[in-house]
Amino acid sequence: MDNVAKPRILYRERVTPSWLAFLPLLAIFPTFWLAFAPINLIAGVASGLLVTALVAILMVALSPKITVQPGRLTVSGASVSTEFLGKVEVVSKTEAFAEKGPKLNANAFLALQSSQKGLLKIYLTDSRDITPYWLISSRNPSKLAAWINTVSYTHLRAHETEAD
Repeated sequence: MDNVAKPRILYRERVTPSWLAFLPLLAIFPTFWLAFAPINLIAGVASGLLVTALVAILMVALSPKITVQPGRLTVSGASVSTEFLGKVEVVSKTEAFAEKGPKLNANAFLALQSSQKGLLKIYLTDSRDITPYWLISSRNPSKLAAWINTVSYTHLRAHETEAD
C-alpha cells in the first residue's frame, strides 16, 4: 500500500443550489405525464419521475466545488497555485449583478451558482495567463476569502524565508 500523504484540505465547499432553485422541477413531472398520458399513463408517470430525479441529481452533481489546500486553490476542476493569487474581493450583493454582467471580463474564469448570492473575485498575477481573475459563487465568501489570503500569505512567507 502506498504511503503517499494526501494534501491537507483547509477549506472545502460545494456550492449547491438553494432549495428555491428546485421549485421549477415541480413542473417537469406534470409536463411529461400530460404529454404521455394519451399514449400510455404509466409511461408518462415513469418518465416524469425519472426526468425530474435526473435533473435534480445533475443540479447537485454539477454544482461548483471549491477546495483550498496549502499552495493550491481548486474550483470545479480548475486549479491555480497560490503564488499566482493576488487581491481577493468579496463582491457586495449590490455589485454582484454588475460583476456578472457589464463589468465582466470575457477572459475571466467563472464558477457561478445563480441561486447563491455570495460572490468572490480573485485576481491572478501570472503574466503568462490571459485570465485576469476568477469570479466564483460561495455560501461563505468572507470565510473563503480568509482561507485564500491565509494560504497566499503562507506561500509568500515561505518564499521570503527561502530567499534569506
